[in-house]
This record gives sequence, C-alpha cells and structure tokens, in this order.
Amino acid sequence: MPLTTRTFEELRKSNTDALERAHYTPNLEIEKLRKRRRERIQNLLEQGKYIEQLASVDDQKIASGIERNGKEVMQISTIQDDKHFKRFENQDLHNYIWNVLPDGIFKRFQELYCRPEHLIVPRYHINPNGYVTFEVDVRSLSLDLCLVSPDLIKDEFAQNTKLCEFTEDDNPLKRLEKKRAAIPKLKSLFAAAQPLQKGHHRFFVIKEPGNEKSHDTILEPEIAGTLLHIRNGRGEDAQNKKKSGPNIHPLRRRTVQHFKSAYSALRKPSHQTKNHDRELLQLTRLQVETEDLRRQCGTWKKTTPITEKTRIRDAGNSILATAEDILQDCKDIDKVKAAEKFAKVRPLLESSNPSAAMTTLLSGIGLLQERLTKMHPISGFNEQDRMTLMHAVAKQELIMRTYRKRLAIGTASFDKVSLPPNVSAMGIDPEALLQISLQPLATFAGRMQKKQVVLDAALTEGNREHASRTAVEMHIIGKLQGLRSCIDTIQLSIAGNCAIPVEDIEKFVQYFTQRQLLPQIIVPEYEQVFEKHRIDLSGIQVYIDQQIDVQPREEMYGQLKKYLDSLAIEDSVRALP
Repeated sequence: MPLTTRTFEELRKSNTDALERAHYTPNLEIEKLRKRRRERIQNLLEQGKYIEQLASVDDQKIASGIERNGKEVMQISTIQDDKHFKRFENQDLHNYIWNVLPDGIFKRFQELYCRPEHLIVPRYHINPNGYVTFEVDVRSLSLDLCLVSPDLIKDEFAQNTKLCEFTEDDNPLKRLEKKRAAIPKLKSLFAAAQPLQKGHHRFFVIKEPGNEKSHDTILEPEIAGTLLHIRNGRGEDAQNKKKSGPNIHPLRRRTVQHFKSAYSALRKPSHQTKNHDRELLQLTRLQVETEDLRRQCGTWKKTTPITEKTRIRDAGNSILATAEDILQDCKDIDKVKAAEKFAKVRPLLESSNPSAAMTTLLSGIGLLQERLTKMHPISGFNEQDRMTLMHAVAKQELIMRTYRKRLAIGTASFDKVSLPPNVSAMGIDPEALLQISLQPLATFAGRMQKKQVVLDAALTEGNREHASRTAVEMHIIGKLQGLRSCIDTIQLSIAGNCAIPVEDIEKFVQYFTQRQLLPQIIVPEYEQVFEKHRIDLSGIQVYIDQQIDVQPREEMYGQLKKYLDSLAIEDSVRALP
C-alpha cells in the first residue's frame, strides 16, 4: 500500500478539529477538568506545538547563514513595492521576480520543497521597464540557502531515494520528523544533480553524490547514476494562465519522480503515450455520448410519451454507467469534477427534471474538454523527454559497445609473442568508461573500470596469464551489459505495445552464446554467471517465438514482462569477484 503524505495544513486542521470535539477554548480552565478530558486536551495542545516545531524553518535559516549572506540573497516575501517599477502590487511583484529568475536546479528545488513565503532569490535591480538584473549568478547559489518544508517531501520519494526509512508503526508526525532530519541529505541529493542535457531542466542525473564542496552529507552509493524527473504539477500551467497575465502567475508547484534506471525512465513516455491514446479515445467517446444525451434531454417535454421518456432514461443510465467506469479512481481534477457532475444526472432524470440534467451534463462535458485540451501539451513534454533520454542512453550504450569491440580486438594480440605494454596500446581509451554516468550502464562500466586497472597492471608486468584472465572477465561483464540492453529493448517494445525486433534479438543471442575471446580460458565464477544468464536468454527466446498477432501478443507480453523483471543481471555483476 503506497504511503500517504500528510501536509502541515492537514495536520493542523486535524488537531484543531480534535480540540473542538473536546470542547476546548483558549479561556478553558484545563486544570479544573476531569483527568481523562484534561489529559486528552493537554496531549492535543502538545501535539499542536510539536506540529509547529516541525513546520518551523528557523533552524535552517541559522544553518544556511541567510543572515550572513544577506548581501547576496533575500526572502522573496520581504520584497516591497519597487520605487522604480510601479506596474505591480506586492504579491504580483513577488511572482514577477520569481518568474524571471533563470531556470535551473536552485529554482526547481524550491518549487518542489519550499513554501511561497520562504522562497529565496538573489538580490536584484529592476529598471522602469521591468528588466531585472540579479546581482549574483543563480547557478552559483548553494541549496543550503533553501528553506525546505518537510511536509512537501513525498513519503514515497524519501523512501525510494534512501533519504529515510519508514516502519509500519510510523504515524504521519513520526514520518515528518524523519523527513525533517533528512533535509541536509535531500539538499545533497539535488546538489549532486546535473541536467541530463544542456538547457533541459526536466531530467537530472545524480553524479558523485556527497562530493560537492558545500555538501558533506554522504548519500548511498547506488544513488549515483540514477535520474530525477522534475516536471510541472498537474494542470498548473493552464490554471495559472487563466488567473493572471504573462510573467506574474503564482508559484509553479513541481513534482519529482526518481528513476533507478535510465531504461525505466525511457519506458515511461511510451507508457504515458499509450495511456494518453487510450484516455483520448475514451474521453472523446464519452464526450460524444454525453453530448447526445444532453440533446435528447432537450427533446423532453411534458407532452413527451412515457415510452420516449423511458428510452431516454435507459440511454442515459447506460451512458452514465460508462462514465462511472471510465472516471472511477481518477486523480486528474477535471475528471474528478466531471465524475461528480455526471453522478448528479441520474437522479435528475429519475425525477423527470431534464432541464437540470441538461445543465449538469453541459458542465461535465466542459470539464472533459478541459482535460482533453490539457493532454496536448503533456504529449509534447513526453516526446521531449523521450528524445532527451534516448539520446543520452544511445550515446552511453555506443561508448560501451565501442569499448567492448576494442577490448576484443586488442585481446586477440595476447596469443602473439609480446603483450601490449598497456591498455592504450590495445586501442582502448582508458577514460572511456568514466563517461558512463547512467544506471544501470554505470554498474557495468564501474566494474569494467576496476578490472581495467588490473589489466593495465598485468600488461605492464608482462603477466600474460593474469592479463588474459582479466580480459575474459571484462569481456563477460561487457556481454552481460549487452544482455541488459537487449532486455530493455524488449521492455521498450512491450511498453509501446509494438512488435519485438526479432532479428536484432536473434543476432544478439548468437553473439552472446558464442565464445569469441580466448575460449581456452575458463574463469569458474564468471562461467557460472554467464551460463545462468545464457539460460535466461533461452527463456526469452521461447516467449518471443510466441509472437503471432495482437491479442495473444498482449497476453504473452504480460508474462514476458514478469520474466524479464525477475532477471537480476546487475546483482550478478556486483557479486562477481
């Protein structure tokens, strides 16, 4: 069951409501109450104080040195009307300054985890035309300056990124306490995040966490190479544009998702595109059918025959049942509101109130149109994300493939009279693997990089046996990385419900099963792992051979996905000596 994140507002309301139920007032003489009621009220008052302690950012202000850095930065809530720029009132001026602040991790981090009154901006100058010049480069500012509200850290995100661990016994206050303690670690996580592509601020890759000068909080090693996907909150852009003019819309609230693998991140746009296509068809159908029902309600008169009224009711019940199926368990605000509207139509039809039914239907149809309109920019972002990820993954896969080929070609010379003096003489770029930053590729690259050091030392010493053995070990790790990429190619096809590229898979099976490199050298520990995953690959082939037409394919894809998810290739590589 997913964790539910409680906000301070919700906790305050819950506390206040409980005090009201206990008939507490500020003037109440608590000491004169009966023991049970007195203790209940005292506990609730203590709980209220504790909620406010958890919500306070005073300790962060002290730790971050905002007072000391006051010449460089300021809290946006302290900005008053500018004497040179009279176009906006205070709040609109705050929004204007925030929206002209350059995009980047400093800004997006605050849009994720800081309340509007706590936002930090560099000191600035603004001319009468509204042009803003910031005194310091926002990219140089430390995230230590940011005033994080722990209730904005989603419980699921905190757990997935190892910021803190929750137990089943942890109540919302206990989870908030743990998240508050993890704020320095959260800042370290985002300080280690770099844009996956220059100028693209939706995907960030975590690089060498804990090594930044301003952050000495050490993150778990497995976080390196994972991805953060920061995007706009649900439907906020459209709502903000309606509420205000250009450059003064309120704080944009972001959402963030953590991906352990670049491949799983790459599959998400395919999943979303498939889901959006299905949703588009469902909502369009529902829109047409409810519009038709509204038209039929318009023909309902006092003189309409009972049989015709019954027909309209029956048609309406059928359409509304479809609406309930499509809109149940929705999270999108427009779909939730549309479901509420449509739920009111049936009783209106039953009570022979077609006019009210028409009005309610019209409102629900309008909400469906809102959702359909919002889906277009979402699809655009999905394609942007897909292209960015595909470029990054393809580039790093190519580096790995090139390295593996050069290793194989260079090792062929080991049977000759003299060994190469070092790995560079094998045609290998010693720093090539350092360019691999994305998981799971980084796991394989990291292991091969360590083996490369061993291989280089063996070549320098002229130790043919040790060099040959190490080269075979590296070759097997490289093959396992190729298998991982092959698996993710299949999973991407499943995500998009496309045909699996059978010819490419068959070529890889042939490559994987053959012994291309020094077949006379057997490394037992590596041989066992290789044989296990060779059998796994045979299992994949069995599923792929079942690929016939669309319906059986969907069923087969579900089974194949479970099988692929069970193949722990990275775990095998980490366990190798």
